[in-house]
Amino acid sequence: MKLVIYLGEDNIKVVLGRHGTGLWVKSCHTYELPKGTLINGVVTDQAVFNEVLKEIALTYHRYAGRVHLVLGTSKIITRMMKVPDMSERALLEVARKELKTYLVNGDEDMVCDYGRVNRESILCAAIQRNLIAGYCRGFLRFGLKVRTIDTALNSVVIFAENLPLLKGKTYILAVLDGRNMISTLYVKGKYVYTSRLRLVSERETPELCHEIMRHMGAVRRFGENQNKGVRIERIHFCGLYGMEENTLYPMVKTELDMEPSNLKLNAEGVEMDVSSYIFAAGNLISREREKCLNLVSASKRRNAKEKRAFIKMAAVYAIPLLITACFAGSYFMKMAEVEKIRRETARIEAYLNEPVMEAKIDEAVEESREASRWKAMAEAIKTESAEMEEYPKISGDIMKSIERAGEGRILFDNFAYSDGLVTFTALTDDLEEGAGFAERLEELGIFERAGYHKMEKKELYCFYMECIIKKTAERSGL
Repeated sequence: MKLVIYLGEDNIKVVLGRHGTGLWVKSCHTYELPKGTLINGVVTDQAVFNEVLKEIALTYHRYAGRVHLVLGTSKIITRMMKVPDMSERALLEVARKELKTYLVNGDEDMVCDYGRVNRESILCAAIQRNLIAGYCRGFLRFGLKVRTIDTALNSVVIFAENLPLLKGKTYILAVLDGRNMISTLYVKGKYVYTSRLRLVSERETPELCHEIMRHMGAVRRFGENQNKGVRIERIHFCGLYGMEENTLYPMVKTELDMEPSNLKLNAEGVEMDVSSYIFAAGNLISREREKCLNLVSASKRRNAKEKRAFIKMAAVYAIPLLITACFAGSYFMKMAEVEKIRRETARIEAYLNEPVMEAKIDEAVEESREASRWKAMAEAIKTESAEMEEYPKISGDIMKSIERAGEGRILFDNFAYSDGLVTFTALTDDLEEGAGFAERLEELGIFERAGYHKMEKKELYCFYMECIIKKTAERSGL
């Protein structure tokens, strides 16, 4: 039996169950949180969060010694890769090198790991070591011992790979959690592409439905362009509200000519649809004899660079200690009074080095440092959130204008807006299309300047676009 806890945007979802011949769920529960308690996986209201953890620990105390934690935060960098048949050690090195290219601040104290999705693909993930330690320490205060940490994306992909309903099918699976949406594309049952999107509009609004539909259209065009002769006709949604289904489904049918549906997932043990628990339920699926993603065990692993640094540091401290010991030994042999002092000093050191005393000192120091780090991070997030509330929100007509300028040849991702600056990623298989797309954006007359500050060649040409919006009276949406 596995106890899986998923930290969502405004709630914590808990699933207790197992996977054998099928999915069996003993119980599942959602603990709602006040808005802002969890921001991108960071706890900003520790008191409220602790109360929920205390309740979970009391309810599931029998399984508290082995907790499986699933995170949806963007602080975890993920990358899906197709790989040949290689050893686990070689694949881990490949994952490290691949993730290093996506790190903003280099690789300082980052933990990297990978998990096998199927025979052809692995999912790589990286996260800061101090975040792992913070989650483990925070849960342990209430008797919840975190054994594994996985990503929400991995749960969705593993679930889709093992769901009989979707075997061999071509479809898009879109899972919403608050205003976060993960979209995965499968062609004939094979994974093709994943997009993680932070929705701009509020939930249960027509603007959000238009935003989702535009993104689904872009994912569909990308899939059909990359797989000639393939027609993507189905979209499965998880996590939509009633108003969103009623508004979005007719739009998808008429404007995209696709068949939308609410993916209902039934499990033995409970008589209810568990699709809203897909991030947690996906972690129940056992993959024996396969390498599974686990950032906790990866955080305890030392790479070659760390080993060399540790040996060097040990040598630096060992040489002075040896020299000091030689002089001290000679001195102690000649002077009886110093010998008495040495014995007293040894007694004091023995007292301080007792496991109980040493553990208390280390725990007090570490808790003080951890509290300072979390307090500083929470203050920074609150300040950033307050500043973002003062900025005007981007209007839908600008999003549509950018979409039209793409002329169906550009795939968009990672839209962001801040104080008049729109940034996003444009993906295309034509190198010259990037410059042409920038010219078309400037010709719209909406932007003072439009262009890209960086281009990379990955699976496609990736242009990092920046557009400065003109501040005019006509732009009422800004």
